[in-house]
Amino acid sequence: MLGFGTSQALRLGSNLLLTRMLPREAFGVMLLVQVVLQGLERFSDLGVGTAIIQNPRDDRRFLNTAWTLQSIRGAILGLCAGGLAWPAATFFQQPALLALIPFAGLSAVFAGLQSTKFHTANRKLMVGRVTLVNLAAQVTGIGVTFAWAVTSPTAWALAAGGVATALATFVFSYVMIPGPGNGWTWDRTSAAIVMNFGKWVFVSTLLSFFAMQSDRIVFGRLFDAATLGVYAIATLIADAPQQLLRRMALRVEFPLYSQTLRDGRDLAPVFQRSRRRILILGGAVCALLVAGGPALVGMLYADAYAGAGWMVQIMAIGTWFNTLTVTLEAVMLAQSRPRVVAGSNLVKVAAMLVAMLLGHALGGFEAALVGLALSEVVRYVYLRAVARSGGCGGLRQELVYTAFLAGAVAIAMLVLASAEALALPLVVRVMMLGAVVAALWLPVALPRLRSTALLRGRR
Repeated sequence: MLGFGTSQALRLGSNLLLTRMLPREAFGVMLLVQVVLQGLERFSDLGVGTAIIQNPRDDRRFLNTAWTLQSIRGAILGLCAGGLAWPAATFFQQPALLALIPFAGLSAVFAGLQSTKFHTANRKLMVGRVTLVNLAAQVTGIGVTFAWAVTSPTAWALAAGGVATALATFVFSYVMIPGPGNGWTWDRTSAAIVMNFGKWVFVSTLLSFFAMQSDRIVFGRLFDAATLGVYAIATLIADAPQQLLRRMALRVEFPLYSQTLRDGRDLAPVFQRSRRRILILGGAVCALLVAGGPALVGMLYADAYAGAGWMVQIMAIGTWFNTLTVTLEAVMLAQSRPRVVAGSNLVKVAAMLVAMLLGHALGGFEAALVGLALSEVVRYVYLRAVARSGGCGGLRQELVYTAFLAGAVAIAMLVLASAEALALPLVVRVMMLGAVVAALWLPVALPRLRSTALLRGRR
């Protein structure tokens, strides 16, 4: 949480400055570049990192074979990025993509060369080391972005920062994490293990791409770059808690559940106890965004981005159901059931496309965004029904926290409306909102934090 908080503070601070240095169109164009690159990554995901964390083997031959597969994949992705530049530029009607996509594709090459020590550190819950690597790489990328933006205020500055971050992550994964490096190795048995587990991870991540990026593809086709730029700012704010909670679930909860099952212990109590902290954190942040999205955007950004406020409110509702979903996905992966995760993503993709296109036909951009949030609800309902067969439980827990979130949002919006009626300054209103949300959620969080401290003390 500390590492992610620092990362998001750096990201938000740099973004606030860059919105004053770069035109809105730059953010919209870069959003389309990211759609293409993430699509390539999802279309070829071998599940190397997930296999290393989940599989009992951690010998050098297995790890080096996994690294070899990962490196070959990265090189292929770099070539494919160049091949997709013209079709993407034609589809989105953005000529700048012709050169931007091949350049940004270098980040996939560097990611493929990243050391498997990064994944073994996750497996062993060495969260500190992984966090330091990510933060150091991010600072490097931000520095390159600003240096480029000063000399050339275009989308190229954002692309250069992304490539620099990937290059720095590749270098730091070898330098900052202890252990031997990797070398070219091919072991048929090890490759079969990775590929067998990865086939369902591939399907899952492929569908995950459509589940997470269909909105950008649809909006990129239907709306101009300026509108897409405002939407990019909304996603920056609304996606931040989603990324944190997903990172906690997949980098902490998933290894924990895997170890629990390897030890032959009952998973249900561990699952329900450990996920409480994620639900509490997710509930508090979602309450803040649903109640105060417009106020937060108004305080941070210029008037040109004011439309991002109501977008954040709608997207934050979907973030809550995504929080419930990702904790269940961690269990499915630990139980070697990636096909269930693939199925949940398929359900979301289908629900998203239907809801977004129908919403756009009936009510334009606003209704399409509501459809996007509703697709998260549909995916959660599907995964919850399937997860019952896994013996993890937790339905009552989810209902309780969802009800508490709804009540917290109602109270926070009432306080915010009262502050607005009194014509209090915007900064004061945001501070009041934060205080109310904290006052509502801290009494729920403190017993959990106290129990964690006591447990560590006994150990």
